[in-house]
Amino acid sequence: MSTKVEPPRSGSRKRTTPSPGMAGPVAALLVFVVSGIAGSIDVFTGPGLRLLFTICLVVSTAVAAALVRRGDLLWVVLAPPLICLALAMVNVLTTAHSATGLTMDYLAHGFPAIAIAVGLAALIGGIRLLNRK
Repeated sequence: MSTKVEPPRSGSRKRTTPSPGMAGPVAALLVFVVSGIAGSIDVFTGPGLRLLFTICLVVSTAVAAALVRRGDLLWVVLAPPLICLALAMVNVLTTAHSATGLTMDYLAHGFPAIAIAVGLAALIGGIRLLNRK
């Protein structure tokens, strides 16, 4: 018994629907905008990136990790360190800080926020990946 396998016809292709959720770059941009606004408020009201920036980075990263497409979770997990670096660089360029100020903003003030945001994004992403249907 031989069964003949025919190639699919050109009109019978299976259409793929995009997975629900935000695209990775959009989710990372959301985190950047929210954190940038909070970082700007922190810089204009005192020295460096402080508590408001930390809270907004962590919360916006968690929201983005919950809303992003499963396939784009890596965007959200990798975004916090890059966003913090970009905002620390902007802080140095717009204020009288030097390279030492950049190091302080990024490492001293940014590290706890980065660690919490990345850890939370990875946790939410892991839970989402384990609960897929």
